[in-house]
Amino acid sequence: MAATLQLITDSDAADDRALPAAGADVAEVLRAAAAAVDAGGAITDPALLELVQLARRLTGAAAAEQSPTARLAAAHGLSDREREVLELVARGFSVAQMAHSLFLSKSTVTFHLGRIYAKIGVRTRHELSTTIWGGQGRAA
Repeated sequence: MAATLQLITDSDAADDRALPAAGADVAEVLRAAAAAVDAGGAITDPALLELVQLARRLTGAAAAEQSPTARLAAAHGLSDREREVLELVARGFSVAQMAHSLFLSKSTVTFHLGRIYAKIGVRTRHELSTTIWGGQGRAA
């Protein structure tokens, strides 16, 4: 018999939602449980509650440890190469310096910059730098 996880919403206790836990993807179960709690619900299984709390601590710590460029790249779906270019922009490299560092032509770096601008929704390197650093300037 498949175990089920009962997610009970505080707003309507009679409206229980069951989520099959046996054989389900653990990440999906955790996402569903966290979403239920975020929506004002409660998790009735103490073991699952502990697991959700652990997952939140771990993901929160990982996000806090990420650099501004890593968070921005992840949020906008940048490719690995675009992430490399973004990191160099954050470090203040010129197009020529980026090209030399990445073993690319300047036109290829410019192409990647254009894709980054489009994905992030900026038009200039100044806007991109401001977006990376949140208007706080570059941390040393």
